Amino acid sequence: NVNGFKTNAWSWSNRSNGNVRTIEVTSTGIHSFDLWMRESGMIVDKIVITNDPNYVPSGLGPDESPSGDDLPTVDTPSISPAGGLYPNPVEITLFSNTPLAQIYYTLDGSPPLDGNGPTVSAQLYSGSFNVDLNATVTAMGTLSGYNNSAASAADFSIGNPSPILSPVGNQSGIVDQLLSFTVNASDADGSIPVMSAELSQLPTGASFIDQGNGRGVFNWTPDNSDLVNSPYSVTFTATDALDANVTTTETISITVADIPVVVALQQGTDGIVSIEAESFEENLSGSDGHAWMDNNQSGTSGIAMRVLP
Repeated sequence: NVNGFKTNAWSWSNRSNGNVRTIEVTSTGIHSFDLWMRESGMIVDKIVITNDPNYVPSGLGPDESPSGDDLPTVDTPSISPAGGLYPNPVEITLFSNTPLAQIYYTLDGSPPLDGNGPTVSAQLYSGSFNVDLNATVTAMGTLSGYNNSAASAADFSIGNPSPILSPVGNQSGIVDQLLSFTVNASDADGSIPVMSAELSQLPTGASFIDQGNGRGVFNWTPDNSDLVNSPYSVTFTATDALDANVTTTETISITVADIPVVVALQQGTDGIVSIEAESFEENLSGSDGHAWMDNNQSGTSGIAMRVLP
């Protein structure tokens, strides 16, 4: 309804004559109001919007509302709790410090608002909600007369991740020497995995001790009898501290070797080369055409051998 305007005619007035032109909006929704100034030098002081039908403007009226780049910006919404790893569904709360601002959010990381309003994936926030699957919560605030807020985002991983077992790799040991190494594991949720090992294939004497800090220490001193069945298989397991059914394993092979032969070469004045060794097998006809023989010299202990030219 247009009141105070003449149809197809112009009327002149000034701010001192008390004339007020009004436009009554009778329905809710979005309405467009266009005002043209045909005459050069015409100045429109301001347009006042009110929900008080008895309001009568006087004087110069209230201050102008800002527009364009001068508009205030809605405060960036906060997301609580912060993103991270959660073993169970988590309840999400959104909040804006701008009174009356509406918050839109998405769960796929896409922007909830653009220049045309809410996007296809956007949901209007009306209260806390649960996230029970992996999601990236992105939130933006909007309010009439304000620029949209910046986007806030948080990544949520729901479920109990398996422990991470650092690679151990195959190992080797030597008869009568201690074989010792550490097995390490961690968990993305910050809990400490329980460390264990399946040692049933190893002879008696092997041990694996959980240190209680995500580390386990393996110790074994093989003997000569362990050479027969080498290599041996060992399985290490890191068990989740929150759920014993969640584990990570690695199976390695341990090879046992004999004590290395220590050889010393000696050359006598007669040109004969003697080889002293802790252990050897006599070979009377070498593949290179030479023959080997025991060389026991009086006054010496042990056995040596020499090659005949």
